[in-house]
Parts: sequence; C-alpha cells; structure tokens
Amino acid sequence: MLLTAAGLQLREQHEKQLLMTLFAKHLDPEMAEMIWQHRGEIAQAGEIYPQELVATVLFMDIRGFTSIAEKLEPRELLNWLNRYLDLMTGCIMEHKGVVDKYIGDGIMAVFGVPFPSTTIERIQQDAINAIAASLSMHQHLQGLNQCFQAEGKPLITIGIGIHTGSVVAGSVGGSQRMNYSVLGDTVNIAARLEAMNKNVLTDNPYNLLVTNETLSYLQDRYRTQLVGDIQLRGRKQRITVFSILGTY
Repeated sequence: MLLTAAGLQLREQHEKQLLMTLFAKHLDPEMAEMIWQHRGEIAQAGEIYPQELVATVLFMDIRGFTSIAEKLEPRELLNWLNRYLDLMTGCIMEHKGVVDKYIGDGIMAVFGVPFPSTTIERIQQDAINAIAASLSMHQHLQGLNQCFQAEGKPLITIGIGIHTGSVVAGSVGGSQRMNYSVLGDTVNIAARLEAMNKNVLTDNPYNLLVTNETLSYLQDRYRTQLVGDIQLRGRKQRITVFSILGTY
C-alpha cells in the first residue's frame, strides 16, 4: 500500500510538472493552482486541449531597443533587460494576465486564458485588467527609470497595443518542445497596434493604443482619444483605434 501511494504521488508530481511547463514560469501562483485543480477540464497527458475563446491580447516592447543594444555590452544589456522584464511581468501577473512569450525586448500577454471567459462580465473584466496592468507598468517603469538614471544606464520608453477578440488557445510546437500559446487575427491586430505607437505622438501619454472592440468593454472607466480608422499593415479591413488618456 505504501509503494502504491508513493507511486501515485510520483505520477501526480510528474503530471503537474508536464502541465506547468506548458505555461512557462511567469504565472500567478493562484492561477497555477487553479489550473492544477481543474486540469481535467483543459488538459490531458500533458497537452492542452485546443480552445476557441474570447480574450484580450497585449503586446508591448521598448522603443529604440536596437540603438540601446548597440551601446551596451551583452552582459550589461541582459541584466538591464531582465530587470525591466521582471518588473513588467509582475504587473501583468498581478492583474490576472498570463505571459504568453518574450520576444526579444517585447512581451506578449493574454487576459482570459486558460479558462475561457464565457460571460460578457468576465470578458469585460479581462479587458479592464489589461488596461489596468498597462497603467501599472507605466507607473512602475517611472521608478525603474529613476534607478537607471542614477546608474547611468539607458532609460526605457514602451509602446503597448491591446485588442479583444476571438483566439484559439492550446499547445503549440512539436514532440521535442511545446508551449502554451494563443493564435488568431486578434493576436496580429494587437501586435500591429503596438507598433503604431511610433506614429501617434500626441494625445497618447501612456503610449497605449486600444481598438474599439476593447474599448466597448471598458464601461467608460477611462478617458480616451480617437486616433482614427486605420488600415493596419497586412490587413484589408480597417480598424478603429483609440489612445488611453487616463482614468476618470
């Protein structure tokens, strides 16, 4: 009986490790425990069931990173970048977001996974959480930049794009390596929107752009400025874009 119990415990630990590796390291502890408790609903044999759901996707990166990287030694650059990524990740996790991946100096985060938001209220909360996380990142970045300035290191300016829409979420990769990720046009729109910040130089204090779809869930919590109906690169359909000016 003792051997059987020990074997079951080892098997459970192995299954938990397989599941957690699909969500990387940066996951809110409360969310990680919820995933494990409800593992049968979203995964089997260490692989996530594909799910079609509505989520809010956030892309962000550092403005002028290429020029900054040219000026710093590789080890110094990595330390500088990791301090920034760690701080931004904390803000995302605090607001119930999941870091999908790091793309060089960029971050892709998703609000509304891995458990689908099946009501308007929950989808709405995901969008609100994404904006709240963005404003928190902007605030925390000011403190980090003060430290960087005192140390003689480059200061950081970020750009953020957010869009809410349909995605498919699940395990992406091959037999040797898999990651949990979301795919779809919603992801592409958020990524293109983030890059647009370079061209929106006025009425954009947080370098934060959102689509009309995301704005429709925010319940007039934030002051906004219409940027315009934009045709994003690679897309035929135009999209209405707003900048976030602050809270009411």
